[in-house]
Amino acid sequence: MNVLVADKFSMDGMEEMKAQGLNVVYDASLKEDSLVKAMQEHKPNVLIVRSTKVTSTHIDCCDELKMIIRAGAGTDTIDGAHAKSK
Repeated sequence: MNVLVADKFSMDGMEEMKAQGLNVVYDASLKEDSLVKAMQEHKPNVLIVRSTKVTSTHIDCCDELKMIIRAGAGTDTIDGAHAKSK
């Protein structure tokens, strides 16, 4: 399973995911168009963000995407209605 971490995240958390056999790509600088490009390149099944906005464009650019995780409180940075429709 491919995981793209597109925001600040605990190194311990990433190491634990890797220990579980997940392929983890980390780039805290991803935003807007660079996030689209990274998603198209890495084809994540899981996207982890904190404050990065996840729009319908991000959700639609990667058919492999199955889950978006917000590593923080709330989900107001994620287009939840569009994600739910997928």
